[in-house]
Amino acid sequence: MAADRVAQARLVILRGIGVMNPAALVTAGKVRYPASRILGVTWAGAEADVVPAGAAARGYIAVALSLPGKEFPVVQDILKYVYKAGRGALPDPAGVGSTLQARSVGRDRRCRAIRTAQARFGRRPLTGEEVRWGMENLHITDRRTAELGAFGIVQPLKLSCENHEGGGSVRFQRWNGKEWMPVTGWIDGDQALVRPMIERSAAAYAREKGIAPRDCAREVAETAAPRRS
Repeated sequence: MAADRVAQARLVILRGIGVMNPAALVTAGKVRYPASRILGVTWAGAEADVVPAGAAARGYIAVALSLPGKEFPVVQDILKYVYKAGRGALPDPAGVGSTLQARSVGRDRRCRAIRTAQARFGRRPLTGEEVRWGMENLHITDRRTAELGAFGIVQPLKLSCENHEGGGSVRFQRWNGKEWMPVTGWIDGDQALVRPMIERSAAAYAREKGIAPRDCAREVAETAAPRRS
């Protein structure tokens, strides 16, 4: 960080995780490098990454895959039906609505994938292949997200055999010293640039390891007809 200050870097990308994030922000403050010119990846964008840094973190911007906040209906339901009933997992209900808790709300969509698979294969314990099918046929629209009370927390999600990424968009949020504030809407990645690079790398790895790539078109055709067990 000191070297970046000497070089007068216009922007610093913080690829950190854990205690290294507040340590980096504090170090930047000591050399008078503004937090507003530090951009953190999503794993450097929770309250635990900024609160320990105090004033040095004010203005810091980080990538957000989900947005924190207590105003969302699903978060209000968690407070009402879980924490008021004394069943909360967090020791302090103040943590409800935090960045990490918002991420856990987003991960609830894994349960939706299991339900998708059970709608096809039956309401019973599923095999790994069946759960994968559920994942690859998961489609959660903005409308469905709103019905679940999570509109604004997470982006729409549509997975497939060929696309395990789903949405692939990110937002950016700024720490104002007390809370994260969104500064952008959802921004799509440059798939035209990135996707060919990923496919070339994956194909090279498959050749090196002797792995036969999946034929997604064939798999989709084979599972097109409804089936229950």
